Amino acid sequence: MNNGISMIETLRDFVLKANELGIEYMVTGSFAMSAYGEIRFTRDIDVVVQITKKDVPRITRKFETEYY
Repeated sequence: MNNGISMIETLRDFVLKANELGIEYMVTGSFAMSAYGEIRFTRDIDVVVQITKKDVPRITRKFETEYY
């Protein structure tokens, strides 16, 4: 599988789940920089989320089956 496509699919899945949960987030790092034309090939996506302790159980339930 092409890593670029799988990263985009992973980001899309995260965005859909985060939006369903009402989580505020921003994509950072080299993946975000590529949107501005600064391409750096990495194998990760950096995301900053704004959550509280009470959010952890529902976030865990939403992501645990597909992610660590």
